[in-house]
Amino acid sequence: MLLTQVDRLESDKNGVLDVSKEPIESIFVYDKDTGEKLAFSKVEDKLVIATPYKDVIVFYKYNYMGGAQIARIGQQFLTGFLELEGKTRVKDDTSGLVTTGIIRIPKLKLMSGLSIKLGT
Repeated sequence: MLLTQVDRLESDKNGVLDVSKEPIESIFVYDKDTGEKLAFSKVEDKLVIATPYKDVIVFYKYNYMGGAQIARIGQQFLTGFLELEGKTRVKDDTSGLVTTGIIRIPKLKLMSGLSIKLGT
């Protein structure tokens, strides 16, 4: 099963980024300060950028091998409404303060099937 990973890294003196998992697909490298997308090359399980000692954010998908179960919930089972609640981190544009944001949708209606992957 493919999962998404986000790593906040600094390149070494050769521009090498030592990612925590082996990237498989959908690899994006961004400058942490400006948000600019950076060019990179993939060498085995590492990524290489042109700039040494650069703080970056890397988004990629990796192959999760821990085993999982897939639950499919179709419209025929959910004819009513659901409630959705989740957490995220929000960084203030002016102060730079990182706070926890709560997203709550009290009345949610599914318009198509829902697929949930559960891992250990």
